[in-house]
Amino acid sequence: RARGLLMATIFQCVSGTLFTAQCTFTVAGALTDPTTITVIAQCSNGTPAVGTATKVSLGVWTANIDTTGCSGWLGGTYIGTGACQVAENFAVEVVNQAG
Repeated sequence: RARGLLMATIFQCVSGTLFTAQCTFTVAGALTDPTTITVIAQCSNGTPAVGTATKVSLGVWTANIDTTGCSGWLGGTYIGTGACQVAENFAVEVVNQAG
């Protein structure tokens, strides 16, 4: 069974905005698309955060996550199945204003 490596770029964002996390999936060093990708996220205050994965190119995906109602930390997991099986956690700090 193939295991993948996920690398995600996550940053600080302002509550009520979308932030985009780019993910690169590889198997044995080769860019690989998982058969399915799920993004699950929840804010530290219990608010679920909705994320949608979109393919950029082979093995490269972005997830736009809505932070409306979030404050503090948002934690989540990218889950890849099939050709690239991976579950990778991420966290981002959600602040109330830009600054």
